[in-house]
Amino acid sequence: MIRKIIALFLGFLLLAVFIAPSIEAQNSLKDIFTEFYGLSQKEQPVMYLTTKQVKDLEQQLFQYREKLNNVDTQSEAEDIFREIINELNSYNLLGNLTVDEAFELVTCTNKHILPYQESNILSLLNINNDDFPENKQCLIYGNTDNTMFSSLRQVITGNVILTVMMVITLIAELNGDGIEVYLDEHPLIALVMGLSLNIWGLTMIIKNYVKSFFIADFIGIGTEEEDANGNLFTIGVHGKKTWNESIYIDVTGFFGIKLVLDRKTDRFFYFGYASQVFEN
Repeated sequence: MIRKIIALFLGFLLLAVFIAPSIEAQNSLKDIFTEFYGLSQKEQPVMYLTTKQVKDLEQQLFQYREKLNNVDTQSEAEDIFREIINELNSYNLLGNLTVDEAFELVTCTNKHILPYQESNILSLLNINNDDFPENKQCLIYGNTDNTMFSSLRQVITGNVILTVMMVITLIAELNGDGIEVYLDEHPLIALVMGLSLNIWGLTMIIKNYVKSFFIADFIGIGTEEEDANGNLFTIGVHGKKTWNESIYIDVTGFFGIKLVLDRKTDRFFYFGYASQVFEN
């Protein structure tokens, strides 16, 4: 009898040793970020979910991606987007937005979206050719790594400043002087160049702290050095188009939601409206 009691006790003890860490791991908290692009004020609410909740949410997001494979119209995709928003709302991941406001954001009809002159913005980037983009005025849903989000203002500011610096360097070379000698002899030019660099650096900081800086955002998926892994879905003017693995694509005029489930990686879930999607 005593042996049976001891054996039973040891059995319960072993179960506690193996099960307790598993339960503790499932109940440990992870910080989840939600970022909204295209609003006059950009929010970044942080929620703490258990490891199990994060895993369940991630699984749901993959299932929504599978459902999008079966849609034939943009309206059907919008219905799935509403399901996704309801799912995020159940985890309190919409910040101060209501379900309807979030839905209007990802379909680019939210009344809080800043005035967006698509033709003017795209003309600055020389991508007005209708035959050029893979898709346009489309809904987009992605889950990719090696993905970067940036604003139009930041990109244009950086390109203008780089152009100014290249012109100054070219003038110095044409005069037969090195850039350092030329700047020593022309302190005003050196001042302009220095200010330009500081302004560029400042925009990088402002991008993270000034809410109204996020207008007409870009998504860079993959780089020249390394393609992104994951999958991307779009449905719009050019029909339904998808990409899987080895993705090198740029998205312009993005309005939507990005989910950061793991800050240790550069892999995100994101969905919303895109003005144009084109391959590099």
